[in-house]
Amino acid sequence: MLVPAEVWTVAKAEQGNAVLIRPVDSDVAVPIFIGLDVAQSILIGLGNVSMPRPLTHDLLISVLENLEAQISRIEITELKDGTFYARLVVEQVAGEVSIDARPSDCVAIAVRVKCPIFI
Repeated sequence: MLVPAEVWTVAKAEQGNAVLIRPVDSDVAVPIFIGLDVAQSILIGLGNVSMPRPLTHDLLISVLENLEAQISRIEITELKDGTFYARLVVEQVAGEVSIDARPSDCVAIAVRVKCPIFI
């Protein structure tokens, strides 16, 4: 069962960078380890920082908007063998489409479009 969640913070740990996802109304956060480039992208999105040229996550959002589709939510769906799995849920004229994606990319997109996050 997926529950609503939010990005708590991005942190540096011994194992690398992690985005901490916290279920709403919970004191427990789930660390998802990510690369430095996606960590920076998430922080840029959280800070509403305007970049002179679009980053990859901004590009995907722009492509979807130009195709008259919008991101309705992201879902971090499972943890298998130490790897998290996620999907980007996109609403278009023909209905809803789920796209497999890395959780880190989903989060970088979600903080930009301010869509719901589920874990």
